[in-house]
Amino acid sequence: MSPRKVLLITALGVRRLLLRPTDLFFVLALPLLITLVIGFSVFGAVDRGYRVGIVDDSGGTPAAAAFVADLERSPAIDPHRYTDADELRKAVRRGFVVAGVIVPSGFDAGARDGSGDVVFVADPARSAPVGIRSTVNAALQKDARRSAVSADAETVATSRSVPGGFSYPAAANLVLFMFITAMAGSAMLIEQRVLGITRRMLGTPTSVATIVAGQAGSRFVIALLQGLLILLVGTLAFGVRYGDLFAATVLVVVFSLVATGVSTFAGSVFRTAEQARAFAPPLGIALGMLGGCMWPLEVVGSTMKTIGHLVPHAWAMDAFVTLVAKGGDIAAIAPQLLVLLGYAAVLLPLATWRLRVALTR
Repeated sequence: MSPRKVLLITALGVRRLLLRPTDLFFVLALPLLITLVIGFSVFGAVDRGYRVGIVDDSGGTPAAAAFVADLERSPAIDPHRYTDADELRKAVRRGFVVAGVIVPSGFDAGARDGSGDVVFVADPARSAPVGIRSTVNAALQKDARRSAVSADAETVATSRSVPGGFSYPAAANLVLFMFITAMAGSAMLIEQRVLGITRRMLGTPTSVATIVAGQAGSRFVIALLQGLLILLVGTLAFGVRYGDLFAATVLVVVFSLVATGVSTFAGSVFRTAEQARAFAPPLGIALGMLGGCMWPLEVVGSTMKTIGHLVPHAWAMDAFVTLVAKGGDIAAIAPQLLVLLGYAAVLLPLATWRLRVALTR
């Protein structure tokens, strides 16, 4: 095997991508655009304030309704109504909201004699609720009729945090699009066979092993560039905090190996480029749904969570949640990295063997 020829074949595959505007849009622009849309519409934009849950057990009495309205108008809060206090506490524990406010049933009467304090639900491990509680108290003091009321703190232990804002969709789209692009990108391997490019390579003093290594190398470089770009733009443009950037980069590199195995295998199995491009999006989205790229796996049942961890997406998302929401480092995500390396260790030899067969038929 010639290392120089491997690099030349790798560069050829990357160059073919750069010369195709449609492929460039799908690989680079589309993931960032979807991350932006989902971040604003689903998880809430940063400038809307912190996500705060509100439960009004007063039955909508005048003083309580006025207080909740003042709270919802605050620019520091992105309000989300809940009908049940236990559901609100669960949302705080899981990180869907950073804090909660429970208005008691006797709020109006208590506002007159100072006995109807609201309940402020928070996770003591978070820093955001400190300012939010001040916002709640300011809303209480805004009207003289409820100035005797204060916010009593109630803390809950976080079972597991799900990052808000752009953090979760940025990580999810990184994993999702790296996988989908890898499958769709296998069409380039098929085209090289159909157009006779690989056949002409074999007509030169170039071994099959060199061609296979070069083609797999191009898939790895493209997957890695896409992942690192989403990581970089998410950090600089969207304010995503991936925690330990070294650990996040290692995670992207390891998942790129998985994506390379998928792409190379798909390029040896599909008969036409049209098949690869047609099957890649629906199959990639279906596996992404199983693996937690559309919603956190902690919101599904234990059976679905187990099934979801049959695909590599789930392990990558577990690692990102550990980095983003829990402040983990490379050691904290070592179990997920080992599992992903296991996927790569199975996929890459299988894919290269299958590609060798396809090239020599």
